[in-house]
Amino acid sequence: MEALTAQGYPVFSCGIRFYKAYKDAVTLGVPVYKVRGRKVPWRDWAEVKNEVIQAIQG
Repeated sequence: MEALTAQGYPVFSCGIRFYKAYKDAVTLGVPVYKVRGRKVPWRDWAEVKNEVIQAIQG
């Protein structure tokens, strides 16, 4: 992130961390919000979504 910012590229203030819930979701064939341990991973995506919406709306 620092290297991108130093070059003037826009970056998200938050990130998507890796959680076991993603692997479990793939194994079960369901979205991540339907597996155990979903709250924090789902929140990461919600935060990124909110940043994208803010960027689009200006």
